[in-house]
Amino acid sequence: MEIKETPISYCQVCGKDFEHLDVVYYAPIDNNIVCPECSKIHKDRSPRIYVDPNRLSKNRR
Repeated sequence: MEIKETPISYCQVCGKDFEHLDVVYYAPIDNNIVCPECSKIHKDRSPRIYVDPNRLSKNRR
């Protein structure tokens, strides 16, 4: 299973800031990226990984 990346840097429900390479979730019913805690109420969710664009290696930019 491949985990997609997201540039969204915070939970769109509670506002928590994500750290580089945190596993977060996409909640399609709300079309939001949410933290693990806020994702618990969603039955249909898919994992994403937050990638901080400022911490990408030069060969990925």
